[in-house]
Amino acid sequence: MSAGRRTSSGSVAPSAGEVNGVSIAAVVVGAVIGSIVRWTLDSWIDDDSAIGPALLVANTIGAFILGVTFGLGADDGRRRLAVGVGLCGGLTSFSAWSVMIAEAFEGGHTADGTALILAHLVAGFSAFIAARAVTRRARRILVGEVGHLG
Repeated sequence: MSAGRRTSSGSVAPSAGEVNGVSIAAVVVGAVIGSIVRWTLDSWIDDDSAIGPALLVANTIGAFILGVTFGLGADDGRRRLAVGVGLCGGLTSFSAWSVMIAEAFEGGHTADGTALILAHLVAGFSAFIAARAVTRRARRILVGEVGHLG
């Protein structure tokens, strides 16, 4: 087992690249949950729109979850594995999004392809930035670092 890396609190966190039973279990549990959420969204949301609303919702939720995770501080390697690789990996889909874009452009639907790109990038990036900023601010307030907000 490798030594991991020091967290901001001084404890040693496992490396996200360290492969062991606990790390594998963290990814598997997160992926199962993320995949079930994605499957549920696909069944609930009518997906006939050009922007792929079910995938847009899934990808935006995934970006938001990552924003919260990084806002909390991604010091814990297992948390990064379970949430980032597992949960968000099972929930979101870059490959499905890429296929939708390619099919739109190949079918001569340039406006639809462009809408797919813009909607997913803007929603995902905005969700990540907002979630990370709010989580960082809340964390600072809760731990008494109000004077150091930046």
